[in-house]
Amino acid sequence: MATVLDLFPANFGLVPLALIASTLTVASQGGKVMEAREQYKVPYPEMYATVIEVDGKEYTNAKDAKSAKLFNCAQRAHQNALETHYYYLVLTLTGGLAAPVVAAGSLVVASVGFLQYARQYRSAGPENRNNKLALCKYIGVLGLLGSNLYLAYELFSR
Repeated sequence: MATVLDLFPANFGLVPLALIASTLTVASQGGKVMEAREQYKVPYPEMYATVIEVDGKEYTNAKDAKSAKLFNCAQRAHQNALETHYYYLVLTLTGGLAAPVVAAGSLVVASVGFLQYARQYRSAGPENRNNKLALCKYIGVLGLLGSNLYLAYELFSR
């Protein structure tokens, strides 16, 4: 007897594996923010550390002004992943219907980019967040777009 699983293409099993790996990647960045929150003494529920200057004196809700900047870099790196991760997931699911190996592989490549982007942002600030392997997140999205274009082509070719 046929089941709904018979409707999926061969190798579609790679898609949920890539989705799990990508989700764990983004979740691990949340862990880095929690570590930074402890290290730089930024209290909950503050999403970002703030620094204000009054009469030449700096005040911050972090340990110090440098800590505030470092915490904000960790938080921003994670926030960027949260802002973009959903469309990577959707593109992987839909593109995986026509090209599961390409879609899953593209998400894995993008996940490597997410990790490197976050590492670079945390360690070197916003100016250095898109160097080297961080560019993999853009290469990954190109692969996902390609797999979705292929899906559209296949659907319109019927």
